Amino acid sequence: MTNFFRKIWLWVKRQAKKLLVILGFISIALAADNLPVNNITADKVAIQFEQATEIKSKYTLKESVLTREAKSDPKDRIVVEIGDNTPVAKTGLLGANATTTEFTPKLKISRWDEVSFSITPKDLDKIATKDKTLSFEGDKIKLETPKVDYELYELPIGADNPEGAFEYNVIEKEKQATDTTCFDIETQGLEFDYQPALNIEMALSTCTETDCGGSHRPENVVGSYVVYASEQKINWKGGKLYGTGQVGMFYRPKICDSNNWCVWGGLNIDTKTNQLCVKKPKDFYDKAVYPVKHSSGLTFGYNTMGGSYGGNWATNEAFGSFLNTTSTANGSVDSISVCTINCGTGNFKGLIINASTLSILTNGISSTTAGVLIGWATTTYINKPTVTNGTTYSPWVVWSAVGCNVYYNSGSSGDTKYELDNNYTTPTNPSSVTNSTNKYSIFASYTAGGASTTTAPIPSIIIIESIEDNLLKELLKNKS
Repeated sequence: MTNFFRKIWLWVKRQAKKLLVILGFISIALAADNLPVNNITADKVAIQFEQATEIKSKYTLKESVLTREAKSDPKDRIVVEIGDNTPVAKTGLLGANATTTEFTPKLKISRWDEVSFSITPKDLDKIATKDKTLSFEGDKIKLETPKVDYELYELPIGADNPEGAFEYNVIEKEKQATDTTCFDIETQGLEFDYQPALNIEMALSTCTETDCGGSHRPENVVGSYVVYASEQKINWKGGKLYGTGQVGMFYRPKICDSNNWCVWGGLNIDTKTNQLCVKKPKDFYDKAVYPVKHSSGLTFGYNTMGGSYGGNWATNEAFGSFLNTTSTANGSVDSISVCTINCGTGNFKGLIINASTLSILTNGISSTTAGVLIGWATTTYINKPTVTNGTTYSPWVVWSAVGCNVYYNSGSSGDTKYELDNNYTTPTNPSSVTNSTNKYSIFASYTAGGASTTTAPIPSIIIIESIEDNLLKELLKNKS
């Protein structure tokens, strides 16, 4: 009898162990089912990417980073990267440690494969992985969190973005603890020029934020930052197309609430603290109806022309750029390009001048070239002036025009020098020059290897058609 009860007891123990194991697996499965969805790790991002037709047609994916060539020209390449492949330690359900990467709405834009910036929302690492959700909606890349969503997408070429742009849209679902939205910013080879309101820059009470003495600065350029290469960039034939060295522009942020109440935000980029911040006006911060879109309002335009225009250049007036002046090789000057507006009846000549002595080089006066209504005009040399490695040179233009305007950005005193009494018919060495803070959209192009004399080409006008068409529409719209 004792053996009989003992066998029963052993059987019950074996069945109990099996039951406990089964219950354990059931508990684990139920726990897994009840865990919040995590779709920002590299493997989950890859699954979504394969299903997102429009995103997949524009971007490539490596781990948690999406990459797109916004401009594929090898001489002026623009690359957009979204995400970060920094390893993140993860712990599995059964306690096994692993390393992966998680999607982060970090935006990096590079140009010429030489200069770049990246921006990353602050304090995003304080939000738990389970509270972040990634989605691809059309051509938009979106990360949702409990209080703030982040949308990243390209903007098409148009009147406001003549060379295209990229938008970083921050959507605040509720009022935040402060009136300021900040990003960490990293830069390589860049400098940032703030564009103040014209009435403040000119210190004239008769001016407005956007108009002063013939100069015009669009509303979204007031309070913006123009981005330049911090090291000089020379345009050598067969090399990169640097233009003036302008990389693009962070436009003034426009913030809108759910009732379509829109205001201008205050943009501040500080490369000493590596912070990019957007401040809301107090009244808007206090009274806005949430959610608020474009809380950061970050639009980065790929523009290579100045954001403002002015000058009203008349006959015999001349100016020259003192940026990117040091020749990096022996060679010759091919052309001078200038970006003009309302200049359809005006002509100009290009001048190459020794930047130290202000002397026009031998053969340094170009043929007559017509300005354009809106866009880049290029005057080409017949007998090419020569340049020497290590010597500084300045491209100038002298005008035969009435009220011809040129695109520019605000910079520092001496970025441009001008003279009001030169001679268009027979240009002379500038002698009574004045310093200007304007960085005019003008640059020279060179051929390395010494002087060369070519058969006389027809002086040409080169217009970037998309810029011309879109800016013309904007001009007509503003005049109507």
